[in-house]
Amino acid sequence: MPTPFISPIYSPNAITGAILAGGLGRRFNSQDKAFLPLGEKPLIAHVLDRLTPQTATLIINANGDLERFRGYALPVLADQRPQFLGPLAGIETILAAVSTPWVLTVPVDTPFIPHQLACKLLHSMGEKPRPVTVSSQERIHYAVCLWPKDLLPEISKALDDGALQLKEWFAKHDHGILNFPLDDQNRDPFFNINTYQELEIAQYFAQQDNLKEVTS
Repeated sequence: MPTPFISPIYSPNAITGAILAGGLGRRFNSQDKAFLPLGEKPLIAHVLDRLTPQTATLIINANGDLERFRGYALPVLADQRPQFLGPLAGIETILAAVSTPWVLTVPVDTPFIPHQLACKLLHSMGEKPRPVTVSSQERIHYAVCLWPKDLLPEISKALDDGALQLKEWFAKHDHGILNFPLDDQNRDPFFNINTYQELEIAQYFAQQDNLKEVTS
């Protein structure tokens, strides 16, 4: 008789945080999105500020010249597969490299992720180990996800079969979805930046965070 799965108790030591920064920046004239200025620091620094307390280990998934991330003193992993196949290829690379049983992936363009994201996702796991992604404002954000490391073979097979899209992968595999409300600044916690207009909106949100810190 198989041993029943028991949802793990949250511990940062069990989770590797991984920032997905492997995009080509086409919407920003090939400028690296990770280093777009948001307030007084680059976009990636905002994601690191929120993710660092939630996990014991952090890595960056990126392509191109990896030396550009030298200042962050973190492991930087290029996709194992060439040709910039997208986030699923990055996730495969990450799962193959880590030793923790869980990986929390977050895109580099989501600077306002919840401070308790890892804890909430792990506690929502349910009756068996499976990936848990997030939704907000009636939209699913597949790249924000808590992944069991054991899923590596299934992800590799999907890529071998030419299934490159995250949405396509989730449609064929058991997973959970945890919905998040607007945060205390009345914004989508998974607001992501794909255009200069969205970057301007994020600048306003970042200013509100700074005001909150000054007055608290």
